[in-house]
Amino acid sequence: MADTSDDVIPNSSPSAKRLLKEGFSPSLEVFIKVDALSIMGATGSGKSRFINLASGQVLAEVGDSLSSCTKEVQESIFRDRDDLIAIIDTPGFNDTNMSDTKVLRLIAAYLQATYESNLKLAGVLYLYDITETRMTGAAKKNLDVLIKLVGEDSFKNVVLVTTKWDKLNQESEEGELREKQLRGYYDDKRHWHKGFWSSVIDDGALYERHDGTHESALNIARTLIGKETVLQIQQEVAVQGLELSKTAAGMGVERDLERILKEISMALETEHDEGCREVEERLKKSEEDRKALSRSRVEEMETLRGLLSGIEESANLPLIDLFWATPGSISQFLKSALGKA
Repeated sequence: MADTSDDVIPNSSPSAKRLLKEGFSPSLEVFIKVDALSIMGATGSGKSRFINLASGQVLAEVGDSLSSCTKEVQESIFRDRDDLIAIIDTPGFNDTNMSDTKVLRLIAAYLQATYESNLKLAGVLYLYDITETRMTGAAKKNLDVLIKLVGEDSFKNVVLVTTKWDKLNQESEEGELREKQLRGYYDDKRHWHKGFWSSVIDDGALYERHDGTHESALNIARTLIGKETVLQIQQEVAVQGLELSKTAAGMGVERDLERILKEISMALETEHDEGCREVEERLKKSEEDRKALSRSRVEEMETLRGLLSGIEESANLPLIDLFWATPGSISQFLKSALGKA
């Protein structure tokens, strides 16, 4: 039987072709309705592990350090009942292996290709590590770029997922407090405290906990099955023909880069100023030490002159008087013993 994967899905991925060769032969209609989910999040948020758990297979390399394993956009395709789910894994911003600009370029190019291939996304899964004790700069940046990539009109196709609950107790007060800080919460006086994710949730995004099991990951993925959306970045690049630097996400990354460069420049200026002040202080101290040394030498010279003058005056005295006038323990002892004043 001939390989029909290219006929079924034009430009289909190696993962899709592999499924066909392994005997998975759904109808053409099912293949056309591939549910493509983009998964995003900072390095270490558990994206690769989520993919493996959802699929029940080892489709993505899982890292065991802070170094990113995902170096490019990767597809992982698996069957779920009558559905074919493609999870698109992307490198995180603040990635250890590449710049934010390169990460954005990779994501934008892939999303443009999916749009032009008429493969619409079902939605976006955004993962966040609940064991993080605070919202890190990397997590803030990933969320900010996510908002600009997706656009408000597609927030209803976003699922915000907290991961690694299996590292905490599901009823952990610590975990629940962090969850409140993300989602927002009412205090005892019914005052609302806005969370990091409040605006996205208010505009339609869903929120889910992932407890680290296959069932949890698969059920979260299923919340987007059957949906379709066109992300803001796809509209900007594929439809409007904007250059990446002119898109909302591109301008956001550029502004962030400018901010970082400005902070570095200010830090260097501060370091330079502090270095100049340190040099000035050292020069000042050296001058003070020099003056102190000069004063000490003058005093020593004055003392020496006084001693020499005393010796000269004593030179005209009889030897016995010179002996008595000479300071020393023997003469002083004899003075004391003889009662000599």
